[in-house]
Amino acid sequence: MRIRLFAAMSLLLVSLLGAGCTPDRDFDSRLGSIVKPYRFSIVKWEFKTIPSEAKQWLFGKHERNDDQTDIVAEYFLLVERIKSLESEITTINADNEQGDLASIEAELNRLQEQRMALAGKVERIITRQIKEALAQEGIFNPVDKHIGLKGSFPPLDFRLEKPPHLLVISPRDRIESMREITLQQNLGLEEMESIEARVDK
Repeated sequence: MRIRLFAAMSLLLVSLLGAGCTPDRDFDSRLGSIVKPYRFSIVKWEFKTIPSEAKQWLFGKHERNDDQTDIVAEYFLLVERIKSLESEITTINADNEQGDLASIEAELNRLQEQRMALAGKVERIITRQIKEALAQEGIFNPVDKHIGLKGSFPPLDFRLEKPPHLLVISPRDRIESMREITLQQNLGLEEMESIEARVDK
């Protein structure tokens, strides 16, 4: 009798667990197919930066600029001015306000070109400054004592670019994060809204 009761309870438990897992599997499968083309891959990003890391390791240590602080300050002033112009353009377009849109867009393009021209140099300056700060604190790769070299640890490669977008999926009736997925940083607003709408169906 006990064996039959145990078998019946086990069968009931397995069927309940199976029924409970199916919706999650279906949801994950549907979610995966929606976000697959837009996923951000940290592994691909790391591989993409390897050539510049090698170049920085080979040649960057010999590059010196007396006006490093001025270059970095100029870059971030450009970033702030670009944000201001983008906001101004958005306001003009949204509210149909009067404004010299062509002139503002021309200035925006000019400043974006200046920012891109400075970006690589600023990345190298900040990378070097962080490595120097780590060296001053005696923070090196643990294996260096065995091979006689002193390299920063963890390996450092600094990039000035947009971070990935984060898609957070939560129930409608409560604040809870069910899934969090990193998406490519170059997605436009329409693409992000389309992904959210498809996931929400």
